[in-house]
Amino acid sequence: MTSPAIPFSQIIIDTLATGERRELSVMVAIRNVSRTFKGDLAALTRSSLRKLVVAGTLVETDGVYSLSPACGRERTTTGSTPSSIPEIGSRC
Repeated sequence: MTSPAIPFSQIIIDTLATGERRELSVMVAIRNVSRTFKGDLAALTRSSLRKLVVAGTLVETDGVYSLSPACGRERTTTGSTPSSIPEIGSRC
């Protein structure tokens, strides 16, 4: 699987800045932003969500994802630049 040019992690963080969401809702938000994406969107979304949970950026409770309290909402105020995407493996 090749790495997409679409910043899935940042789209997920921006989506969850408005409140908690289930996986399907996150997939719909990504689809709305990246209408030209070809491939397995469900697998890429699940993978990105798992990585963000492991990194401590997101919290998952009973299938509902939200921003980690440690990250706060300031994480999304920088926009969609690559520098605002949290590094995998780092805490907020």
